[in-house]
Amino acid sequence: MNIVSFKANIILFICVIPLLFIIYWPGLDSPFIYDDLLLIPENDSIRIKTLNYTAFFRVISENKRPTALLSFALNYYGGAYSTRGYHLVNILIHSINGLLLFLLIKAMLDAVGRAYQYKAAMVGAIIWMVHPVQTQSVTYIIQRMTSLATMFYLLAMFLYIKARTTDRKWVRRCLFSGCVLAGLLGIGSKEITALLPIFIILYEWYFYQNLKTKWFQDRIYLIVGALLVFILSALIILEGNPFDFIKATYEEYSFTPVQRLTTQLRVVIYYLTLIIFPHPSRLNLDYAFPLSNSLFNPPVTICALVALLLLFLLALYKPRQNKLLSFAILWFFGNLMIESSIIALEMIYEHRLYLPSMLVISSATIFIATKLKPKAFIVLSTILIAILSFWTYQRNLTWKTSLSIWQDCIIKSRDNFRPYNNLGHILKKQGRMAE
Repeated sequence: MNIVSFKANIILFICVIPLLFIIYWPGLDSPFIYDDLLLIPENDSIRIKTLNYTAFFRVISENKRPTALLSFALNYYGGAYSTRGYHLVNILIHSINGLLLFLLIKAMLDAVGRAYQYKAAMVGAIIWMVHPVQTQSVTYIIQRMTSLATMFYLLAMFLYIKARTTDRKWVRRCLFSGCVLAGLLGIGSKEITALLPIFIILYEWYFYQNLKTKWFQDRIYLIVGALLVFILSALIILEGNPFDFIKATYEEYSFTPVQRLTTQLRVVIYYLTLIIFPHPSRLNLDYAFPLSNSLFNPPVTICALVALLLLFLLALYKPRQNKLLSFAILWFFGNLMIESSIIALEMIYEHRLYLPSMLVISSATIFIATKLKPKAFIVLSTILIAILSFWTYQRNLTWKTSLSIWQDCIIKSRDNFRPYNNLGHILKKQGRMAE
């Protein structure tokens, strides 16, 4: 595909971005909710009234995720606690991520000689952008941490790719420096960026070194370096003592490490089903996900393990024949690894799919494009984008008020005490004591 055609795709992609603002419009004034309240209105450190070093240093030094919290501080400076500004920034970040995803997929297609599939890559990025499962990462204000970390993650990947494809040394050095800076800003947004060095090396091996084992052997220092960066990041995140940190995380939860790990097998399968069928009736802010006590209790747990192993083996089976699919599967598993690990976190949240789902949706779209005639693909894509956009709009109607979101949670999580507690708090504030 020539440069004119690529520019046409970029222009078409940008023309779709206003659609995002339409489908997210119902949630544009939705209030602070749940963790928003603790980290924004109740967080004194982000209340900056002047843009100076002292104010910025206070935000950075007093928060574990300084990049994200600094962005909230700037929102506060611009409009205090008016939530519309926070939501607009979230939608803008989401739009940038869609564009970066398109550019990343384009680079992959260039690397494997499939530039003729640019249009399918663009459609895949748009489907990811309007997909209802991303609503929690965009409309839930505090999950800017996830979308911002993803933005810097993708930006770092893109800068690395540009550095690898330029002949000018000074440009290459600038791009590599930008890659490092983007990675650091990503880590300052959320810890999911810790896997970035590993995926940069994996990308190099897949798309520049053609999966040659000898390259790995000759560049063992790069592998060790990437692992050391990951381990160092993990130690910082785990406060220098992984065992004590992980043990401490279980003090506030009723499940055990075995229950956490075995349940995650089913959770990951559920994540995949949400990618395939994200109807608003299946989306929930606060799940009451039943626990697995072992691999065989309930029996579906072992089935989930087998299914995930088969999917992982698919990534390893003749990866040279379909590098994009293989890399997408590893991307999905790898970028879920931190939040679906032994560390005791809430069992399931939809925002954890934000980064992992990117290449899964894009590669699936490209695969379908190869099986259909161009006109059929355009018709199917248009219908799918329309349906997903409508579902996202519907989901944002649920996010419109704190009352509606907690009522939705109660319907979907009847055994979860938190939605009842939060709804009761809201009704009390409204003077509706009888209810």
